[in-house]
Amino acid sequence: IYVGNGEDPYNNITSWWTGKYKNPAEHLFDMLGISPENEKEIFTCGKGIAAVWNINPCVFSYSKENADLLREFVCEVLKEKDIVPQYKNYLSIERGNYIIAAVMDESVNDEPLIFEGNFVDMFTPDFALTNKKVLRENDKCMLLDLDKIQNENLCVLGTSVRVFDLSENGKEITVRLRGASPLKANIRLKVPFAVREAFIDGEKADCVYDEKTQTVLVSFLNKTGERELIIK
Repeated sequence: IYVGNGEDPYNNITSWWTGKYKNPAEHLFDMLGISPENEKEIFTCGKGIAAVWNINPCVFSYSKENADLLREFVCEVLKEKDIVPQYKNYLSIERGNYIIAAVMDESVNDEPLIFEGNFVDMFTPDFALTNKKVLRENDKCMLLDLDKIQNENLCVLGTSVRVFDLSENGKEITVRLRGASPLKANIRLKVPFAVREAFIDGEKADCVYDEKTQTVLVSFLNKTGERELIIK
C-alpha cells in the first residue's frame, strides 16, 4: 500500500536519481509494473495486490475523521485478499537481528507487550543483557536477538565508540577504536573464548564476561584519538 503524492521536497534532489524518474514512487511503480492514473487504485501485482492513494499522507494526522479514512482504505485493500485486520496497541518490526517496538497510549487497550528470549537492550548505556523485556504505554525498545547470531564467533553487539578494526588470534582480541573524550565508553562483544581481563592502551579496563551468552562488556574512560583495546 503506497500513500503519497510526490510533493516531498527531497524528491527534487537530483543526486538521488538518474533523471529517468521524477520521484521514488515512480521507480517503485515501474518495478511493480503498475501505472496509477486515478486518486485511488488497486492493482493485481504478481500473486498479490498493490494499492495506491495519491494524497499527501500528513492530512491523516489532522483529525480522527481523516485517520478513519486511511483505516477504511487499508481495510478495503486487505479485503481483496480476504485478510481481516487485527487492531493492536503496539508497533513491532524485525529487521535482521533486531527487534524494534513501541507501545502506544490512547489505543485499543493498555496491555503490555512482552518479549522473551536472549537479548541485548540497545537503549541502555551498557547494552544490558536481558531475558525479558516488558513494554507499557509510551515505552519503546530496540533489542538485538542473540539467538539469531549463535553462529557468530566474534562481533560487536553494541558500542559507544567507533570501531575501525576487530581481530583475534585464539588467545586475545584486538580492537582499534576512536571515541569522544572525556566520556565513559562501553563496548559489548560476542567473543569466542572466556574473557579474564582487558586493557586499553596498556591500562587495565573494566570487563564483565557472561558465560551464558558468550559476551563481554568492556568499559573505560575514553580519550581523544585512535586507541587499542586488548581483550584476553
